[in-house]
Formats: sequence, C-alpha cells, structure tokens
Amino acid sequence: MLSVFADWETYSSVDLGDAGPTEYARSSTTEGLWVAWAVEDEAPKVVSLWGRQPLPAELRELLADPQVRVHA
Repeated sequence: MLSVFADWETYSSVDLGDAGPTEYARSSTTEGLWVAWAVEDEAPKVVSLWGRQPLPAELRELLADPQVRVHA
C-alpha cells in the first residue's frame, strides 16, 4: 500500500476550538492557504491554495485511491 503524507494550513474567522471541526470546515470563511504532501520518501510538494485554488489533480487522485494510505 502506498503512503502519502499530507499537511494543510487553513484560516477561518471561526474558532476551531470553540466550534469544533465540522462547523469549522463548513464555515464559508474557512479556506485553505496551502497544502504540502509527499509520496513515500519522495521530495515533498507544496502548493498555495490562496484564493480558493483547487487541489492539484495529482493529490486529488491520491486522496481518492483506496489503495493509498494517507497520513495527515
């Protein structure tokens, strides 16, 4: 099984500790700032999500693959 290591940095006007993860994620003010990921022992990739850019196709495919184990 392939391993992918990922980290997201987000911002929201909602306080995660007060609202909890579901309300934080659902808030219209929550947005991704950047995402970093690495496949196995390959060099990590970092992409800005500023301005609500979509996730890169490579990462979307990895996240959707049931044969990939994601460590976040």
